[in-house]
Amino acid sequence: MKKILLSVFAIALTFNLMATSVWDGSSEPWSQGDGTMNNPYLIETAAHLAYLAEKVNEGYQSSGQGVFEDEYFLLTDDLDLNNLDWTPIGNVNYSMNGFYFAGRFDGCYHQIENLRIQSNADLTGLFAAVGGEDHYVSNLSVSGTV
Repeated sequence: MKKILLSVFAIALTFNLMATSVWDGSSEPWSQGDGTMNNPYLIETAAHLAYLAEKVNEGYQSSGQGVFEDEYFLLTDDLDLNNLDWTPIGNVNYSMNGFYFAGRFDGCYHQIENLRIQSNADLTGLFAAVGGEDHYVSNLSVSGTV
């Protein structure tokens, strides 16, 4: 009986570890990493991603219009944005007013699902504006409606 209970617990723990982070509309600062190539900021939840959007769009740590310039981010899990209205990361318009993401974001082949954007902005998407030399978003799958 003890072995059965341990097996059930192990299976439940495995499913919990594989759970997708579902966004509730909140934001929360990440607590892992220092933004370097060897120790990137870890985006572990949808709330962490929303925090990135907030910081970029307000121009946090900007050098001109580029925010988080030359800093590294790593997505650690699949995310579900829950069809809630998403504010794109970066808010530059065609006249180049606003701020853009100037870091490096590696999605580690994770998925971001149920993205929903209702916007009249010039540029839109999960990342509306990524700029600068050698700055990128890579290894990421995104699905939803814009």
